[in-house]
Amino acid sequence: MIRLRILDASLTIHSLTDLTLTLSEFKQLKIAAKRVFIVGNKVTMLAFPDHPEAIVIFGLGYAVNLLVDAQCLQGRELYYWGDLDPDGLTILSRLRQYYPQVKSLLMDRKTLEHFKHLVVHAPTQSIEKELQYLTEEECLLYQKLHHGSLRLEQERISFNYLQKSLAI
Repeated sequence: MIRLRILDASLTIHSLTDLTLTLSEFKQLKIAAKRVFIVGNKVTMLAFPDHPEAIVIFGLGYAVNLLVDAQCLQGRELYYWGDLDPDGLTILSRLRQYYPQVKSLLMDRKTLEHFKHLVVHAPTQSIEKELQYLTEEECLLYQKLHHGSLRLEQERISFNYLQKSLAI
């Protein structure tokens, strides 16, 4: 099942803004969104602010490959926001394997430094050594997070900080 929220009232489907669809329904979904945000946390998806011509999808973690061939993702501006940790960056890399245009959202050194007081030490599931779909900066950040077993959970990032970053 794929859960999504419509962030622009003009895009609602029969006045519905919060939908849960089967994978096949999702892959055939036609919606006029220009931007799609994929997030790794349900609370983040539910709290995501309204945004013009956009939807937000509750991500699938390491199963992002299930999003391949979804009509509503083709030719769209795609943004991924996961935890700022090795797992989140690995998922970003996997998503870019299928959708090279994906941009990361709040998964950078600047965000890590801004919220360093909220960073925790946490083990990682990520064992990938080469993350070929990450940028050079993202690879360096991955190494820092991986070697330090560091994590900044996305739900710890302030709503105001998110809103400022959405001036896309």
